[in-house]
Amino acid sequence: TTNGIDLEAVSNHEICAMHLSTLISTAFEEQTSTTTGLLVSYDDDIIQSGGQPILDTILPYLGVEDANDDNDVKSRIMNILTLNANARGRPDETKRWNPRDDLADVTDEVKAASSKYLKDDTLKIQRMRA
Repeated sequence: TTNGIDLEAVSNHEICAMHLSTLISTAFEEQTSTTTGLLVSYDDDIIQSGGQPILDTILPYLGVEDANDDNDVKSRIMNILTLNANARGRPDETKRWNPRDDLADVTDEVKAASSKYLKDDTLKIQRMRA
């Protein structure tokens, strides 16, 4: 057992959710205690907004100041953001990705593990951002 959890009794999905929960908690605690870093919500900052916060907030935070000012840089970044991460250049392969249309199907097992181990972390971050 680890932290009172019998790791032999939980599914692989639950182990992954626990691991992700630990990473999220650590990032949240570090950001709130040091006021450094930038917490990014995939749903709110990437999917819902069409990626604009990447240009407005995330890249400038990382030191790419001209991401939104230079039209050529902005166009290249937005083009890169639409590429399928797993495209290998095969002729019949889809190379463009639309986050609003191409969401991965999430199994009930993954949803249950996420709800069980990630719900509190998600709520903490939502409260902080409100």
